[in-house]
Amino acid sequence: MFLKSLNISGIEGEIRHIDFHKGVNLIVDNSVGENESGNNVGKTTILRLVDYCFGSSGKNLYTDPEFKTESEIKDFLIEQQVLITLVLAKNLDSEAAPKVTIERNFLKRPEKIQKINGETFTDKKFAPRLAELVFRHTEIKPTLRHLIAKNIRDEKSKLNHILKVLSPFDTDIQYETLYQFQFGVHSANGDAYSRAKDEHKKQETYKSQLSKQFNLSEFQLLPTLESTMEELGAKKDSLDLDSNYQQQLDEFDLVKTEMGRCATTLSTITLRKDLIEESRNSLEKDKSQVAVDEIQALYAEAKLLIPDLQKTFEESVHFHNQMIENKLEFITKELPSLTEEDRAIRIKLHELELQAEQYKELLHKDKTLVALEKINTDLNRLIERHAKLSEQNRIWRTCLGDLEKLNQALETFSDQAKLLNSQIAANLEVFNTSLKRIAQALYGQQYMLIRSEKDKNGKDLKTLQFEMLGVSSNPGTGEKKGHITAFDLAYIEFAEKLDIPHLNFIMHDQIENVDDRQIVTILEKLVPSINCQYIAPILKDKIPAVIDLKKYTVIELSQSEKLFKV
Repeated sequence: MFLKSLNISGIEGEIRHIDFHKGVNLIVDNSVGENESGNNVGKTTILRLVDYCFGSSGKNLYTDPEFKTESEIKDFLIEQQVLITLVLAKNLDSEAAPKVTIERNFLKRPEKIQKINGETFTDKKFAPRLAELVFRHTEIKPTLRHLIAKNIRDEKSKLNHILKVLSPFDTDIQYETLYQFQFGVHSANGDAYSRAKDEHKKQETYKSQLSKQFNLSEFQLLPTLESTMEELGAKKDSLDLDSNYQQQLDEFDLVKTEMGRCATTLSTITLRKDLIEESRNSLEKDKSQVAVDEIQALYAEAKLLIPDLQKTFEESVHFHNQMIENKLEFITKELPSLTEEDRAIRIKLHELELQAEQYKELLHKDKTLVALEKINTDLNRLIERHAKLSEQNRIWRTCLGDLEKLNQALETFSDQAKLLNSQIAANLEVFNTSLKRIAQALYGQQYMLIRSEKDKNGKDLKTLQFEMLGVSSNPGTGEKKGHITAFDLAYIEFAEKLDIPHLNFIMHDQIENVDDRQIVTILEKLVPSINCQYIAPILKDKIPAVIDLKKYTVIELSQSEKLFKV
């Protein structure tokens, strides 16, 4: 599909409208003097707005890549409620051609706008629906962001790499599913394969963790432990004990437990009684130590000073003693019940002691008991160790079993991939025909894209990977961008021939680094020969003089006429 138009609007109406056409579309400045610069006017922003419509976060529109600071553009986008509308068309030569209209703003819900053909989509469903409409792609992998990565080259990684255009966190498996789709050998099992590879990696990590956590050599002891447990069990059964020994032993344990409980309760009662007695003695002592003569003399002196004193000495003494009596009554009222409870507990404890003596008489075979206790101790220890090792062994074998299933699944996928090799080779031949022609026109050399068989360590690759032959090992910045342009143009021509779903436009930043001769070749010869759009922001003073700017320019920007007009 082609880019038909990009519209930027706000609360005050339309800010910008850009119509695109087939072939070369240049986004240039309108510098008129040495003091004006075409930088920072919004040329690259157009690429990022298109990328935003394809599901990017949009942070690169207003965030400094080095210092992560946010510019005033973010406030503008939010305060002005800026809406970006991108229209894609199947064919730019016919107004009746199928179109896809994408609308996104920068607000949060409920003011957020995120529509495709007028229908609102959540973040989760937006990209899958767009991938379905644009690429006829309904599987999870590759994602929409993967599919459009090489079409919009505005970030450093995409500007410096021909093939490796995904994020540093994407794996070879994700590249493989992308390459399969791009080169027409996309398997219907791509999602399942990707999931199986991810699960296999996790399972290998899990296996490694278990091997460190478990002592795997101890699993060999399980048969020996089982044999020893059987021997101890037989020895236990052979001891000369009553058939109901275990029941008696359990009953004895219950008696001992109850005795301990009674002893604890008795200690608590005794402590409570002692505290009450101590408080009573203290109060009795306080009552008996009242100095009657001294208080009476003091009271007589007070009577002289205060003739109206109502209470007599005898009344005060009586009140004092009555207060102490009340305290004594309150403190000691619990004593009878505690004494009764103490007596009951002691009786119960005595009965339990008698029961315990009876059990001890029943279990009089001391040597047998000692032997049985040792057997039980050893047996319990072995049972515990056996249970622990058995569970570890079960976990380990389950891990190995799951890993084996994943290996078998990957082998099946590998066999299927081998069947695709002939198709890959045939499709690469078609692609390389275009790549050689374009590379020859650009640099007088012929490049080839081939399938990589070995990694950098010489080991066989387990995933589909590619490499370029014929390019310089350490090209300059301009030459590197020329290689990238050759690849992207060749891919569109290749995808057109094989009817592989694709975008017919490529957007390249920083093409001014390319040599003038190659720029002229790209704009005047190569792009017109392919059913595509080549969209590039460029500084006006970097455009070769032979290029007809009016023919290719879709928008002119400057310091006085920036993209957002702010």
